[in-house]
Amino acid sequence: MEQNFCENCKVHLRQGTSHCPLCGHFIVEPSNNDSARLYPKYKPITERTEPMASILIKLGLLAIVLCMGLDLFIYHTISFSLYVLVSILYLILVVLIPLKRHSTMAQVMSRLAYYTTGLLLFCELFTHSWGWGVCIAIPAVWLGLAIISGICMLSFGYVNFEMFKPMFSIAILSTISLILLACFDQTTWLTLATVCFSWTEIALMFMFRFKRSIRSLKKEFRI
Repeated sequence: MEQNFCENCKVHLRQGTSHCPLCGHFIVEPSNNDSARLYPKYKPITERTEPMASILIKLGLLAIVLCMGLDLFIYHTISFSLYVLVSILYLILVVLIPLKRHSTMAQVMSRLAYYTTGLLLFCELFTHSWGWGVCIAIPAVWLGLAIISGICMLSFGYVNFEMFKPMFSIAILSTISLILLACFDQTTWLTLATVCFSWTEIALMFMFRFKRSIRSLKKEFRI
């Protein structure tokens, strides 16, 4: 006759005993069925959902293909579809990819400086209206980004070195643009303001945080 057994106290008990008199542990009577029911290990079902940014990127690329296909099929050219192509690519590069990669504010501002410059240059060249983009629109974008970067650096006491790269990039781009505009006798006052502001902010950063500025410069540009 089988006896009940307490796993805690390692003692045999009389048959019919439901609790161990030593520890009070509940006793399960032995079963004559040797084949115990085995339950599979629980594995939570996780659905793999695609990020919204990836879906929007694919939809944007599909829209580009459809517009170019319709433009070629109907008008046998890609005149208006180029606007769609450039606009959607700008949206993908400036908005959707940073959202997908969880980019920092400094990385977003660097992308804005580069790709907005490219977008305005395309519009200016494609519409054959040279002058407004290079002399006014692009320097205004650079100046706005430089002011935002300067405010961010100043608010943290010139220790927010993430803004160093976009500020330095804007300073280089505006300086090159100023030299080219001066060579062609174009309007340079807005570009000159951008050059002065950006290089002044960089000079102040070197004045107050020289060593950290040098380390940040070497790290960002792998010098």
